Amino acid sequence: MTVLEARPTFKPVQEREVLKIANLSFRYGVGEIILQKLNCQILQGEKIGLIGANGAGKTTLFFLMTGMMLPLDQKIWG
Repeated sequence: MTVLEARPTFKPVQEREVLKIANLSFRYGVGEIILQKLNCQILQGEKIGLIGANGAGKTTLFFLMTGMMLPLDQKIWG
């Protein structure tokens, strides 16, 4: 008797960018640059988290990603 082992066949899913940030920089007014040359790519199905100290720029990054604030360089796609 021959036992055949069933193995699932996985085909790579084509990576699809949901959000891409390239060389993002931001500052409030004429003050210090808060975010400088940030690069990020989030693919479909990925889960991310932002961790950092108070005032590190987490909320600012969220506002930039959602269009609530405008970056120095307009390079956010989504």
